[in-house]
Amino acid sequence: MVSTYIFEDDRFSSLFPLTFMRPAFDLLLGMERLIDKMVRYFPSDEVCLHVRPVLRPLLAERHPEFQSNELCLDGSCWLLNGRVVFTKALSEFIRGQALSPNVFFTYQGQVVAAYLAGDVLALVAPQFFDVPSSEALAATLESVCSGIVLDDVVMVQDVWDLVSLNPQILTEDLQVLRRHGVLGDVAPSVVLQNEEDIFIGQDVVIEDFVVINAKKGPVHLASGVFVESGSRLEGPLFVGQNSQVLGAKIRSCSIGPNCKVSGEISLSVFYGQSNKAHDGFMGHSYVGEWVNLGAGTTTSNLKNTYGPIRVQTSEGVLDTGLQFLGAMIGDYVKCGIGTLLNTGSVLGFGSTVWGGSFQDKYIAPFSWGGSAVYSRVELDRWLPFVSRVMQRRLQPFTASAQAVIRQIYRDEAQ
Repeated sequence: MVSTYIFEDDRFSSLFPLTFMRPAFDLLLGMERLIDKMVRYFPSDEVCLHVRPVLRPLLAERHPEFQSNELCLDGSCWLLNGRVVFTKALSEFIRGQALSPNVFFTYQGQVVAAYLAGDVLALVAPQFFDVPSSEALAATLESVCSGIVLDDVVMVQDVWDLVSLNPQILTEDLQVLRRHGVLGDVAPSVVLQNEEDIFIGQDVVIEDFVVINAKKGPVHLASGVFVESGSRLEGPLFVGQNSQVLGAKIRSCSIGPNCKVSGEISLSVFYGQSNKAHDGFMGHSYVGEWVNLGAGTTTSNLKNTYGPIRVQTSEGVLDTGLQFLGAMIGDYVKCGIGTLLNTGSVLGFGSTVWGGSFQDKYIAPFSWGGSAVYSRVELDRWLPFVSRVMQRRLQPFTASAQAVIRQIYRDEAQ
């Protein structure tokens, strides 16, 4: 039996605020999550997921089709690092080199994948009782396996990589998962440019006077999408199931399911279940789940000096090397009307901000306030509010999710 074990390593905190309540492999990049690419390119008899202890209550709810945190020692096993963006070419090369166990692959000292069996698999199993260090895992494997160093791997190292990599990965996904055709309801005066690279799914409704331009990349509108009159969509672009485009100007973005988007949005990612339903600019940004951005919320994505943008992280202030970078917005964030976000801003999980001047560039998780005056939310008052928001979309706020949030709240207080 061949199994696949997808794990998150100890770099998960470098992807805050987007990995507080999800493992790295559940991040949306391109048209799909990282895990979707792994499962497609490494089919096996059994898939098992490994995450840090705080997230384990959620695994069965979010991935009922997979096993969790149980490394199968029978047969052979693929270990896949959840931060790797697997492509067809990379996967085929790895599988072609690993014709028999035991062999592992690294990139910049970090484990990308390993194909293990027998005593070697049993040897590394204790490292998965908690969150493994990719470097320590590589050191263990080096003494007992054949190692292959890779020099062309896309691996998410820091949270801003999710923004800078998305146009490339989105274009690749749109080609690999390529579909053609117009299945939905397209009004007569809709303009389709480079129509052969446009896919409009079932039950999609596109009103009059919409422009869809696929000259610079494909456009994919998933089933149930609604596009309001006056919208302009420019590829590469993916709009997920049941999302609404409300007179927006959108360019080179990934919009997840059940989102409402308006205003001007470019080179950004909306994970899903999030709203930016009014005017305002969002550029080079990543928006988590269950986020609501009030009317006029606007990001800056370019410094006046045109210099590289710095970001406050758990490791201190780091230079991203990027000229363009907007905001990284965690799950359950709420922004009041007219909120202004500076280049490289980080809005922590569960924060609520308001005010007409620029917010701090780093907002701690569970913050409440604005413009340099922030307090910590009272969790027992905040949780019912989240429940009401989710009920509006007929989504349950499960006991497991609430337990995880309570644990995160306690951990962040330390």
